[in-house]
Amino acid sequence: MTSIPENTFQLPTTGFHIGVNNRNKCKKAKRNKPVKPVKTVNPVNPEKSNKWSYETEKPRYIFEAYVGPRWFIPYGKKVSPNVRSKFESLSTYSRDEVFKQIKYNSVHNMCNISGFPNPYNIKAGEYISSPAVNIILKKIRSREKNEWNQVYSLYKLVFRFAIMFNKIRHMAKVYRSMKNRVNTEDPVTLEVPKKPVYVLNLKRRCSYVYEANTIRRAMENRLLTCYWMFNEPKQPTNILSNEDFVMGQYISVLRQLKEYGEFSVILELFRNAKFDLSVFERRNKQYLKLKAIEYHFKDEISASKNTVTEFIKVMSVGRVIDKNKIEACIHTYDFYKKFAYIQNWIHLTKKYYISKELNDQDTLDEVFDDAYKLAIEINNKY
Repeated sequence: MTSIPENTFQLPTTGFHIGVNNRNKCKKAKRNKPVKPVKTVNPVNPEKSNKWSYETEKPRYIFEAYVGPRWFIPYGKKVSPNVRSKFESLSTYSRDEVFKQIKYNSVHNMCNISGFPNPYNIKAGEYISSPAVNIILKKIRSREKNEWNQVYSLYKLVFRFAIMFNKIRHMAKVYRSMKNRVNTEDPVTLEVPKKPVYVLNLKRRCSYVYEANTIRRAMENRLLTCYWMFNEPKQPTNILSNEDFVMGQYISVLRQLKEYGEFSVILELFRNAKFDLSVFERRNKQYLKLKAIEYHFKDEISASKNTVTEFIKVMSVGRVIDKNKIEACIHTYDFYKKFAYIQNWIHLTKKYYISKELNDQDTLDEVFDDAYKLAIEINNKY
């Protein structure tokens, strides 16, 4: 028996039951029928081919109807029996499937998945008969079309009511979550937020409140996570629950930040990527790299020290400079980092990596010239 394609419904000629073809046939189909034993042959040693194997028949296709919740006609709505039967003919599909098939398609698709003959697919001139028969067929088709249009309008009415009810239920969930607040003070400032931003968790029926600046900086730090000038962005998380934000929470938080005037370039880029981390990283690869370089020289103190010292050693190669004076210059970085001469080296190293990332050859030439001048001054300063 061949499998029934999707979005079709076939009525068997005899013994029809909702959910299965026939009870006796269904029980027989579920059993694995053994067949005659077959002797297997060992390809390596044919003499040891004494084992017998039993092959079983695969069960035939068994039609299983949908058993979940279904759409129904409102009790106060009076319809004809034909319209009701056509409406209930779509009950073999789930509510989501019926909604998808009807919401964005016409009545033709509804007729195709119902199992009833589609009066819209009958081509003109397909059947030649007497004028009287043609008049009767035309009336039957018009009546069928009228009934299907009523079914379509009923589903539209049910969908409109379902959407309205879902909005009311969502508002009730929001109200309950807002009432069950986990914290009242911001975890960073330890004060009641002056610009409160609420993060709702509808699954747990609770909410969190943060200062607008706190939640914005926390989200930016997650997106700008990097180590040694290599960016590794991560999904923004809830500070207290440590759970990744979902789409609705992203939209709600950004809307609240916009109302308070807390604008962020990195969050706007993340929103343009539809909150997809891989797309965000691929589209803004160079921007994230530049941010990682700035973070490396600003916050990674020990790592940036190694980067600057290596740059000083490389720029001093090929020049008449005493090695002891180079070590003295590097040693100055440890106890007197704010020395103007050391700050020039830090600024020049940062400028070099940024120009290299932007592939700016003119700026790189300027960096090499300035580095040559700074390297010559080592003999005079130390």
